[in-house]
Amino acid sequence: MSRRDLLVVLGLAPAGFFVATGLQGLAVGKLFLTPQDAGSWIEVLGFLTGLQYVYLVIRQNRWAWPIGFLNAGIYAYLYFKVFVHLANGGLQLFYMAAMIHGWWSWKQGADGQDRPIRWAGSKEMGIGSLLVLLFSAGWYPVLVFFGGQVPVWDALTTGLCLLAQFWTNQKVFQNWPVWILANAIYVPLYIYRGFYPTAALYAILLGMAIWGMSQWRRDGA
Repeated sequence: MSRRDLLVVLGLAPAGFFVATGLQGLAVGKLFLTPQDAGSWIEVLGFLTGLQYVYLVIRQNRWAWPIGFLNAGIYAYLYFKVFVHLANGGLQLFYMAAMIHGWWSWKQGADGQDRPIRWAGSKEMGIGSLLVLLFSAGWYPVLVFFGGQVPVWDALTTGLCLLAQFWTNQKVFQNWPVWILANAIYVPLYIYRGFYPTAALYAILLGMAIWGMSQWRRDGA
């Protein structure tokens, strides 16, 4: 990891901590600097590692993958045990496997070099869109059966995130527009459910995805 990336990743920790805990305080009508229960601490830790992971992906730094693995594990616990959000809980298990694959995949370029950024062709984009729709249609009745909340949006965002993560692992430029769409849906969903630090995280991730799209275009897409 370069010195610049290390400094930014370390700097995101205190900045993210104050943002996340401040949002939690405002949610209950007062401002406090430390979370008040174990679940809150875990949510703040997820907030911090999520910021660090996306920053390193934008920078095409392979240390994104172990940090992303930690982030997915944290959110798997939150979604299954705290939020009771089944679609996203299952999605985090996929992310944990995807982080292991991503570490390997990004080193599979020609002559041992890092994999280059590439554009998906129209056929690949069409297949990806169709798979998202088919997955969402199939996942919706499963969520309804298990009593998931807002199953239509949960199914759609899960499908979008699966495609976006697969394209991220392949360094496909179009992963960023898909992340932008998914994050734009997540923000109001989590505000509606009262999970303000997580809603704030997705709002920041939305901005970071826009930045990432610009950065990857400049870096060779």
